Amino acid sequence: MVHLITSDSWKTFSCYLIIVVFSTTFYPFMNDNAIDYFQLFVMVVMSCSFLMDFKIFRDDIPFWILIFLLTASSWINGFSKVISLFYGILFVFTFFQYKHLLYKKCMSAYNYRILLKRLVYAYFIVIIIQQFSKIIGAPILNGLSFYTDDFRFNSLSNEPSHSSIILMVIMISYIYMSKIVLGKEYQFKMVYGEDRILWFAYFYALLTSGSSTAFLVVPVTMCYFINCRSFFIALSGILFICYLSITYIDNPAFERIQQLLPSLLSLDPELIALADLSGASRINPVIYYIQDFNINSLNTWIGLGRGYSEPMLMERVLGHETDAVRGSGGIFPILFYDYGLMCGLFFLYCLSYYCFNKNCRFFIVLWICFFYSADLNTYLQWIYITLAFTTGYFYKHAIEIIPNNKYVTNSN
Repeated sequence: MVHLITSDSWKTFSCYLIIVVFSTTFYPFMNDNAIDYFQLFVMVVMSCSFLMDFKIFRDDIPFWILIFLLTASSWINGFSKVISLFYGILFVFTFFQYKHLLYKKCMSAYNYRILLKRLVYAYFIVIIIQQFSKIIGAPILNGLSFYTDDFRFNSLSNEPSHSSIILMVIMISYIYMSKIVLGKEYQFKMVYGEDRILWFAYFYALLTSGSSTAFLVVPVTMCYFINCRSFFIALSGILFICYLSITYIDNPAFERIQQLLPSLLSLDPELIALADLSGASRINPVIYYIQDFNINSLNTWIGLGRGYSEPMLMERVLGHETDAVRGSGGIFPILFYDYGLMCGLFFLYCLSYYCFNKNCRFFIVLWICFFYSADLNTYLQWIYITLAFTTGYFYKHAIEIIPNNKYVTNSN
């Protein structure tokens, strides 16, 4: 059988490439529909490699069942937007190829940890270059055109908010991998100790991106270091500090949060949209789905077809018709609207199967807080799945990979 990926060095490079492609976006390769052609090219190559060396492992079965359910739902609804279904399958096949290469030990825990650190530095360096270019009036490296008039910077992602949550999942993965590689618990003193430069780069890239999401990411990241016994006390303290910052510091991102928080308590979609349209695009679709939910409706179970929910949700969020069909919703509720409750619930099962390792429970918090609003067909959802799976894999096999390693497993 012909093997598209043959040499060990190319297999190792492929593992790194998949992580880098899922965690970054390069504006010159993007089209108007936010499709990254370089990312698409890499996924096609990796999917072909997977199919030409086709194997089914037992732990591949959940995603194969999900593909069947998605295809069945699309068939029942007349294969609306079949290209979108194909695009989602490319993500799954790329993940299969990555997973199989990982099982062949094409990437070590030590090198994976280094890659994570370099990704944080890459985001930091690019945002520094973008900010300097903005100040001197030069063309902005990897800058998106719709941010040219604002002091907002996307660094290596589609938008500032994406940078924030990608950096967060990279950093949490780095913390877990440090526990394995160093053989000891990752303590808070390492933030201002041996990893202080890395943490400075992390916080700088977050807090100067101009994203209001970043100011939610910071306290969630810090919650990792909180002992479960003092969780609520520490969380209350963090939220109080954030409240003081939002109230008394003059910052556009803070102002957006200040306007958004009171409207959230009302659960009124119109008030939320008036307070912060960006936040409404993530929050309001959940409210709409709960309002529309009817367990006795067949459409609730099999969906309404791919492409139904995005324009509908955007119209409801904005309050008027629009040509924009992206940027509203995510796994919940877009997947539930388009493919039905069965597909949606089974995807959540797949997520728990591949990503929710009992020794890395903090990944559950990350998905519930931030990644639920990322669509199945986006790099944002798949960088989470890839990093959470990889970190859990190395945790599970830590003793085999690093003999005599006395890492701690009863943690967050």
